[in-house]
Amino acid sequence: MTEVFSRTPLAVDFPLLKGVSIPSTTLHSLQDAALNFLQSSVVAFIPGKSLDCLPWGLKENRHDLEALPNKTPNGVIRPYLENVKAFKQFSDVLYSFLVNDKLSEGLSHLQVPPNLRLVTGTNPGAHGKRPYATDKLHTDVWAGEPQFSLNILIPILGDIEAVNVRFCQPSAVPPDLRRPLTDYSAAKPDALGLTEYDLSLRCGIAYFFDTFLFHQTIRQGEGLRLSVDLRGLFKVQVMGEESPWEYPSRFMTLGQVAAGVSTEYLAASSIADTPYHR
Repeated sequence: MTEVFSRTPLAVDFPLLKGVSIPSTTLHSLQDAALNFLQSSVVAFIPGKSLDCLPWGLKENRHDLEALPNKTPNGVIRPYLENVKAFKQFSDVLYSFLVNDKLSEGLSHLQVPPNLRLVTGTNPGAHGKRPYATDKLHTDVWAGEPQFSLNILIPILGDIEAVNVRFCQPSAVPPDLRRPLTDYSAAKPDALGLTEYDLSLRCGIAYFFDTFLFHQTIRQGEGLRLSVDLRGLFKVQVMGEESPWEYPSRFMTLGQVAAGVSTEYLAASSIADTPYHR
């Protein structure tokens, strides 16, 4: 991590997590494109809604946003044919920032599509006890993500204090926990000698963290947080990390991403079912 970001000015600096400031124009473009996608989702999937009658913002449309049928229990708002054009606009802004600002120089691939995620700060009830609930301390490797991946998290809008993320660095991760599990709780991560990072998420910062940095959603209020997350694959792998025979289909090379991702690809790939998205 330190070597990958050695030439990048950092706003946040921990051993397994780095934060980079987002230019204000890029942040505003991400916010506008994300809201446009949410708006197109409400119009497409909530009966009786139209562009003309929608005052726009997360609070004003909370009820409709939480009722979206294209929202998974973990909060991912999926693009389908009805709203994929608006999602492509958002994806284009995101990938342009990551590729053109040289933030992906240490990576060979990026996840496509990214996860635009709407999370509420209220108690999730039964959803928070699901095997792959993000309310549990976890690494995405336990949900099937590659060991040599980098997590990217960008808060976009909303009440970040009400819906934050806890990050904990383990002293070591034994081999039997470097593979997919059927339930995050089975790992008992609190017994792995954790060092918790003194960190609260902020809008305007892009967070990059190692896949073995444990994390969990912390809900402590009535607010909503809109964020985007995705993974990249390191060019250089650390000894001991398993390399797949072929890259997962949800990853594209940086050259492919820079050339542009088609709406057809985004619509088709969004319905791929993985435990992490459920």
